[in-house]
Amino acid sequence: MKRSRNEIEGMALKAARGAGVPLGHAEDFARAAGVMAMQDETTLLSLVNALDGPFDVTTTDDPLQFHGPLVMVAPLAIDALRSGTQRVVLNDDGPALTAYLHLVAQDTDMSVKNEGGVLTLGGGEVPRIPIRSVTVPDAVWTVWEALAARTYVPETDASRLSGAGAGLTDND
Repeated sequence: MKRSRNEIEGMALKAARGAGVPLGHAEDFARAAGVMAMQDETTLLSLVNALDGPFDVTTTDDPLQFHGPLVMVAPLAIDALRSGTQRVVLNDDGPALTAYLHLVAQDTDMSVKNEGGVLTLGGGEVPRIPIRSVTVPDAVWTVWEALAARTYVPETDASRLSGAGAGLTDND
């Protein structure tokens, strides 16, 4: 089914939150999913397993290395570069990393060079991303819907009394 970038980012955000990803990282993940979809919707298939936990991150120094799922380590690596770290090494070099790096360039006017998961500031080019509708693979959308459903409030009288939904009397 065709989806807009906004719809893709909204569902990706809900899916990441449903998977237990912290809010800031979920927002970055959603924006990266939108960028990936605009470049080539088949790359969204690489995100199907991106939200599988655990979301533990380990680091080592000299050079600074992050190990863990990209949804967690990409924002950390980007923040480290913005904070003055000269070189960051990641254990991932797929299309999702490229999307995250594109967002850095959009947000900060600085580019990040990626050589096999070794990130350094400068030297990278920022591709232009077209705005268009995208056919999202059913495998991706189904997984994201299931994860997003984890964030929904149960449909009970008690939840309605506490403010969920339209309440017990819907008189508008």
